[in-house]
Amino acid sequence: MTSLSRRELKWFASLSQKKYRQEYRQCILEGVRLCEEAFRSNWQLHMLFVTAEYIKRNKEALPLTLSREGGLDIRQVSQSEFRRITDTKSGQGVALLADLPKSMRFIPNSEKTPDILLLDAIADPGNLGTLFRAADWFGVRHIVLGAGTVEWSNPKVLRSSMGAVFRTSLYEHASLDSLLNELKKFDYQIIAADLDGTPLPELKSFAPSGSRAIILGNEAHGISRSISTSADYNVTIPGEGSADSLNVAMAGAVILYELYCIRMS
Repeated sequence: MTSLSRRELKWFASLSQKKYRQEYRQCILEGVRLCEEAFRSNWQLHMLFVTAEYIKRNKEALPLTLSREGGLDIRQVSQSEFRRITDTKSGQGVALLADLPKSMRFIPNSEKTPDILLLDAIADPGNLGTLFRAADWFGVRHIVLGAGTVEWSNPKVLRSSMGAVFRTSLYEHASLDSLLNELKKFDYQIIAADLDGTPLPELKSFAPSGSRAIILGNEAHGISRSISTSADYNVTIPGEGSADSLNVAMAGAVILYELYCIRMS
């Protein structure tokens, strides 16, 4: 177990910035749960960072055990060094250096990808990660990120996904409008979340059969008008509270649950 050189510390700390994550195609995975999930994934892992305090409390912890068994490079870092390479003020003292998966282009296939989630300019990292988690729970494994959506390798996105990011195929698409046109050629039903849409429970009476694309929009502005007008179904979640609307991650979970129930019925 060795320490970090100044050059290495500077390099790993730079991965907290988007431009360097994109340039090096690497990221830091911080926290016990995320590290454990990473070892179960097919991601390429290179190095485990641990503090002395973590080792003292967790000598037989899974990240350390799996790193030793797999011959992974283990580096002991100080608390201040750990704070430099992660973005949490009071981290758990364990993190991994991992390669980001190669970027993929989404190719419509109604048999292999019957349900997909399209995200139109989701701005908040916590919301994006929570949507990954909800999609994973309800069996939606393919997510397309439209222009304006926060970078998915953002550390806050990774943490809030609670490991769902490892079980999800992620695609970046510059124009969701053009993708919708392509999806319709493959008989996907387009379902968009809209404050002025049909109440969600009514969707059961004309339940979309076959493949479905669910669209969620920006926290402040919702789905862009061009996308909304292209949808086959615009749905809203009825309620009795005085709030303007639900948080997009909450709304997404409700809609995904409703569609899951339709699919399973």
